[in-house]
Amino acid sequence: KQRFANVILTRFNTFAPSFPVTFIFSDGRSIQLVLFACTATGAFPLVVFAPAALKITTTTRVTVCSLQWNPIGTTIAGDGTPGVGLQQLRGPEDVFVDPFNTVIVSDTGNNRIQRWVVGAGQGVTIAGQTGGGAGAGANQFNLPEGVVVLSNGDIYVADSFNNRVQFWPAGGGAAVTLPNPPVAGRPYFPSGIAYDPVVNRLFVTDINNNRVIQYTLPNPVAGAVVAGPNIAPNPLVRPTGIYFDAASNSLVIANSGANNILQWFLTTITFAVVAGSPAGVAAAAFPNTQLNFLTIPSGVTPGLNGNIIVADSGNRRIMLFPPGPPTDGTKNGRVIAGTGAPGATPNQLSNPTGVSTDAQEPETQTDNEHNDF
Repeated sequence: KQRFANVILTRFNTFAPSFPVTFIFSDGRSIQLVLFACTATGAFPLVVFAPAALKITTTTRVTVCSLQWNPIGTTIAGDGTPGVGLQQLRGPEDVFVDPFNTVIVSDTGNNRIQRWVVGAGQGVTIAGQTGGGAGAGANQFNLPEGVVVLSNGDIYVADSFNNRVQFWPAGGGAAVTLPNPPVAGRPYFPSGIAYDPVVNRLFVTDINNNRVIQYTLPNPVAGAVVAGPNIAPNPLVRPTGIYFDAASNSLVIANSGANNILQWFLTTITFAVVAGSPAGVAAAAFPNTQLNFLTIPSGVTPGLNGNIIVADSGNRRIMLFPPGPPTDGTKNGRVIAGTGAPGATPNQLSNPTGVSTDAQEPETQTDNEHNDF
């Protein structure tokens, strides 16, 4: 019973105590489940609605718990001090869990991409210069941000201050710059990267051009603008984090300049606001307890069952939003990491920017100010 309740309640995002959920079956009957605080005593009724009357058919005493996120984080990379040592990071902006369940971090201030095996004391430089030097050469970066690693080991990086997207082939070799879109030219501060493994295409947020560029792999002839200027007025304002949702052929975008999260449907060229304010209103000043507003959301990643996990940078927290309506700015999320106050303790964040999950959904985020994740 507990396993059934946990699965159902998690799927339907009923994370508020005493919040009822009703399930209606094809024969006309229905049951109602209620989430109670975790306890080993107390009677919890299973309620059945018959057409003519309400009947309580069973009452049992059982430990009832809902699945919860652990609010205490564990540092898995970086020692909290900025530096160029292999045990250190400097202003990391993005994080990616690769197909081998190792963690890839965009060590932005050190102009390199680091691979960390969970539990290791040091990272390994897999792209850029180990010593942290910036540059515009083929094998250099200048403040890299978004990063993805494909199942074959190929690496793609948004090389932000060089205004380009770099491809680092698996097994070594010189990096290659992906071609610019024919319209409006090169990206201007590219930031987030997402990959569609079905069609084999790459999506990159172009912050200062307020758009998303698509590259068809493995040999893109030119990038194509697929979100932003193709809707008037353009709803994208400094887009940063991004992921691809295969089920709906859509992009979920952290629209940081408008303080919301957009879902951009590629087939119909339409969009919906799935978290935050449609009007671009930021959350109230600290201390912020509003659960339906965001402030400069920078990272976004999919959770289980359609949930959306957001790095709410300006509020120093990680938020989880359920899928579906409403899309009018009234949808509440819940805080799954961070207290809203800056700090270096395991339950605090100072400037979370990137966020990623593995197959089991443990969430990993970069803390830009504390040089760890």
